[in-house]
Amino acid sequence: MSKPLLDSLVGSIKMFKGEIMYYFYFTIVTLVILLLLSVTQIVKMRKLKKMQKEKIKIFVKENALSDSELKLFVSEMRATRDYINSIESRIKLVKNDNSQRKVAKAVAESKKIFEYLMEFPKDLLYYDLFLYRNLPTLYTVMDKVNLDEHNSEELLLLTCQNIETDFNKLKEQIGEDNNVLEEFIK
Repeated sequence: MSKPLLDSLVGSIKMFKGEIMYYFYFTIVTLVILLLLSVTQIVKMRKLKKMQKEKIKIFVKENALSDSELKLFVSEMRATRDYINSIESRIKLVKNDNSQRKVAKAVAESKKIFEYLMEFPKDLLYYDLFLYRNLPTLYTVMDKVNLDEHNSEELLLLTCQNIETDFNKLKEQIGEDNNVLEEFIK
């Protein structure tokens, strides 16, 4: 082998070795960054869980809920939230514009009832028709609204009207609470 060919081959090997070292260091740095990001996420999640547990304790203490009441409240509110989200995502499937507006209004009223119940969990019992009949019915009717338009459209409007009645019950209750509070302040 000639000397220039041998020198060029040795130079190529040194250059190749340098490239390998570059990729090696790049891989190590990338892995360290990923490890740091993972550790920070784990620490954040632990802090979040701790904060959530503290908030739950405060919530339970403020509302004087027993363990069984808390479990019932959590399961009912989770189901209610899922119903509301599912109905809201299906509003566009309703072909009739008037019905679409009524369903959107019913969803908005349902959200307000949900927010109220999150603040006053002891009132869960007063909204049993909303939680166990009206909202699940609206959810079921939303599944069938495009299959049998005439019958399901009427049922849809009736169910929306029932949710509006539940919302009016809430407005009356809040109004009564405000009147009692105003009288107390005077």
